Amino acid sequence: MPLQSNAKVKINNALSAPKFIPIIKLTEKESWFWPAIKMGMIIVKLEDVLANNDIFNEVKIKGLHDYLGYNGHIMLSTIMPDNMIDNMEPKQYAKIIEELRPDSYMIIDDYTYLDEPRLISWRNIFRMIERAWKLLKLETPGHPIGLIKGGSVEQIKWCIDALLEMDIKSYAMPCRGIPPLFLRRFLEPVIDKLGDHNYAVILYGKTILRPTESPYGKAKTPENFSYASMT
Repeated sequence: MPLQSNAKVKINNALSAPKFIPIIKLTEKESWFWPAIKMGMIIVKLEDVLANNDIFNEVKIKGLHDYLGYNGHIMLSTIMPDNMIDNMEPKQYAKIIEELRPDSYMIIDDYTYLDEPRLISWRNIFRMIERAWKLLKLETPGHPIGLIKGGSVEQIKWCIDALLEMDIKSYAMPCRGIPPLFLRRFLEPVIDKLGDHNYAVILYGKTILRPTESPYGKAKTPENFSYASMT
């Protein structure tokens, strides 16, 4: 059963996200497509900030919007290498969010792999949910984005239910590297639980679903689903 907690998000409406959200790199200005192309939302990787002290120090002073010269919605992504995930704690992350000032931010990611013992995946999902609960208790400013993770359909269902208990309405599901058959099966509970206008779901690392990845034989994902990938 999902964890019982009294942690609830303060901003509990679903994001109004475009169908495609570009992921940009802070270290590669050629990926900064504005103002030539108008786009209402972008994703910035926390990994880029933490990996470069000069960038981190400048962004802390200016905030992401001023640093990038971008006035649209900025989402902070925590999809990053395992060692960075292991070293991140909710209070530390909350401070970073306050310094960078994104409009929305993913909860702290954790890693699950299809070829690892199921017990390890459960341990990491529990840790992700616990850190999300602690982060929400800190009342961090901005719009929290839940992460849908798991190495099985059962774990995907449990993860979503645990995040729904926190009243999270916006989600991202990292899809890169998941084999088509598994992705199709994993997306079924995502559509069942989150496939209406009360929620927003971002398929992170995808530009489109191939027919072999589409659940329930549907050619299209629900209207409240978006895609995100590198520019």
